[in-house]
This record gives sequence, C-alpha cells and structure tokens, in this order.
Amino acid sequence: MDLLYHRYASPFNYLQGLMDSGNLLIGINYLFEQENERKLWDLYLHSYPSESFEKWKKKVMTNVDRPKELSQKEITIEINKSSEILKSFSVERG
Repeated sequence: MDLLYHRYASPFNYLQGLMDSGNLLIGINYLFEQENERKLWDLYLHSYPSESFEKWKKKVMTNVDRPKELSQKEITIEINKSSEILKSFSVERG
C-alpha cells in the first residue's frame, strides 16, 4: 500500500477503478514498473553519469548478474547441508 499512498492521496479509488475495469493486474504491474523506474532514476542521479539516462539504464540493465544454475550434484550437496542443519535442532518439551 505504501506504493499507492506515495502516488495517490486516495489509493482506494484507484484500486476500485482498476477492479471495476478488470485491469487490477495491469495496474499493479504499472505501479511496480514506475517504482523501479524511479529507483533507477535515483541511482542514475547519484552515479554522476556522463551519458543520457536511457544509455545508462540500458548499460546497467544488460550488466545485471543472473544467478547461476546449480548442477544436480550441487543441489544434492546443498540439500544434504540443509538436512544436517535441521537435524542439529532439538525440540525440548517441558
């Protein structure tokens, strides 16, 4: 709701309008896109760039590190580590 109050004095009217028109999901996605754009703009301003916002944004968005996919062996190792951690917990009833 904070996203809504940040943009609208009465977000309930906005939400009701979206629901009445059947566009609730589209409206919520729009809000998140606008919030992400605002955060990128703030980062842009604080990075003292020498290029335009669009060029900077494109460069930043293409250099985003994607999480690597784990191999089946790595997944098994992580599951075993988690199981060992869980086994170390004990439930005491008093």
